[in-house]
Amino acid sequence: MIELPSAPVRAASDGIYSPTSAAPVTFASASETAGGAESTAMETGKVYGLKALAFINSKAQLAPFRMPAELFGLGAVKPFSIPSASDLAVRLKLNLPYYSTNYAALYLALCAMSIITSPTALICLTVTAGGWILLLKTASNPEAEGVSIGSLTVKKQVAFVVMGIVSVFAGLTLLGTLLGWSLWLSAFVATAHAAARDATALADAAEANANRLEGDIEPFLNA
Repeated sequence: MIELPSAPVRAASDGIYSPTSAAPVTFASASETAGGAESTAMETGKVYGLKALAFINSKAQLAPFRMPAELFGLGAVKPFSIPSASDLAVRLKLNLPYYSTNYAALYLALCAMSIITSPTALICLTVTAGGWILLLKTASNPEAEGVSIGSLTVKKQVAFVVMGIVSVFAGLTLLGTLLGWSLWLSAFVATAHAAARDATALADAAEANANRLEGDIEPFLNA
C-alpha cells in the first residue's frame, strides 16, 4: 500500500498555507491489484473446473446392460411410437447413450455371426490367430534365433512385420466387408430403436437429476 503525505491547505482565516491533520491518501499497489485479480480468476476457474469434471464424469460412465423387459418396454402402455419432429431429437439424445451397451452387444453379436457363417472369414481368422500364437511363443523363447518354417528361418523382427502386414491385409480385404456390414446394420437398428422407443421416463429422470445437481452446486457457488 502506498501512502502520500497530506497536501498543505490554505487556512480560511489568515490566507496562509498550513498542514492539516487529514488522513493520508492511500492507493493499492500494482502487485496487490494483480494479486486480487489472480485470486478471483483462480476461484472462477475452480468453479468451472468442477463443473467440467462433473459433466465429463457423467458422460464417461459406461451405461449398464439393459434387460429385455426395459429394452423393449414390456408391460408399458405404449413403449414404441412414431416420433414427431420435436420428439425425434429428444429420443435420440436420451435413448442412444442409455441403451449404448445393448447396441454395442448387438454389433459384436452380428460380427460373430458374420464370421461364423462365412467359411472364408473363419479360415482366415483361424490361420491369422494361429500365426500370432506361434510367433509369440517363439519370441518368448530367448534361445530361439527366429521362426522356423521348414528349412527356412526368419528373424523375429521380420516375422513380426510380416504378420502385421498379413493381419492388416486380411482384416481389410476379407473381414472388412463383414465387419462393415455388421456396423451399418447395427447402426440402423440402434437408430430405429432409439427413435421409436418412448423416452418420457428418461426425460423426467434427466430433469430431476439436473435440478438435484443444480441444488448441490448452488451453495458452493454462493459460498
